[in-house]
Amino acid sequence: MRSQKLWGFTLIELLTVITIIFILAGLVLSVSRYVTNKGKMSRAQTEIAAMSAACESYKADNGVYPDDGTYSGSYQAGAAALLYPTTMGNPTSTNYTSASLVIYRALSGDMNCNGKTEVVDGNYNLAGVSSGSTSTTAPTVYMSFKPTQIITTGSGTITTVKSLKDPWGYSYGYSTACAETGTNGYNPTFDLWSTTGATAPVTGNSFSQYQQTWITNW
Repeated sequence: MRSQKLWGFTLIELLTVITIIFILAGLVLSVSRYVTNKGKMSRAQTEIAAMSAACESYKADNGVYPDDGTYSGSYQAGAAALLYPTTMGNPTSTNYTSASLVIYRALSGDMNCNGKTEVVDGNYNLAGVSSGSTSTTAPTVYMSFKPTQIITTGSGTITTVKSLKDPWGYSYGYSTACAETGTNGYNPTFDLWSTTGATAPVTGNSFSQYQQTWITNW
């Protein structure tokens, strides 16, 4: 009787195949991350352009760009005037979330941040404080925000808008600091930006290097 010769893979061949699979998987994941990030950057650029255009429409009607307009002495002490894009880079901070609510209220007309624009919103200012008056008309809507553009708390029909959200899930930055003092910002009108997912400068890098990855209106 003839003996049958069994054929199979050697250990080296199996390891070679596994290594090739891992290399291909790494390449696919790398390309996927690149494409995803490019998509987020494109969306952020589009949203910043849309908000900037809406701010221009707001100014045309109100004479000023959105600002919560509180003062400390002769200087504005509102959230937008106190967010400095030249030195502040953590989009999870109160400086960012508070300032982003200023532009959200101004453009959406949702002054009490309940996710709807109603007549009652006319009773509030851009700081979210009730004026004590009784409004008969709802504020003008300069831009409608999608659920993917806002951070909310609560559930169901009862929600509260906490801040605007960029494609990386962090607050957009909005500042009128330069318009107020001529420093701490870049535009004499308003600054609007996304930190593209970064929450702090990379160790060893200067703040200006850190900012090179931002998407901005300046």
